[in-house]
Amino acid sequence: MILIGDKKFHAKAGDMVIGPRGVPHSPLAVKPGSVGLTMWQPAGSMEAFFYDLQETQQKARTSALGLSHDVLAALFRKHGMKLIGPAPEP
Repeated sequence: MILIGDKKFHAKAGDMVIGPRGVPHSPLAVKPGSVGLTMWQPAGSMEAFFYDLQETQQKARTSALGLSHDVLAALFRKHGMKLIGPAPEP
């Protein structure tokens, strides 16, 4: 399921979903390993975001799923994004 603005879309294999700039968008209820190809156009600072995410994960010795919501939210803010949705349950 994909959230774009206030609408939820149930995407299946072969579907394409576009999250426009300036409209909050995020995958929801995603099983690990189930997200297919993701593209950013223009990419903005996504490469730097992923480098920072990797460095943060290595320092914490965990995956992105093991990072706190606050740590992830700060990383998103650093790269001009906003982490949306509720914090994951412990």
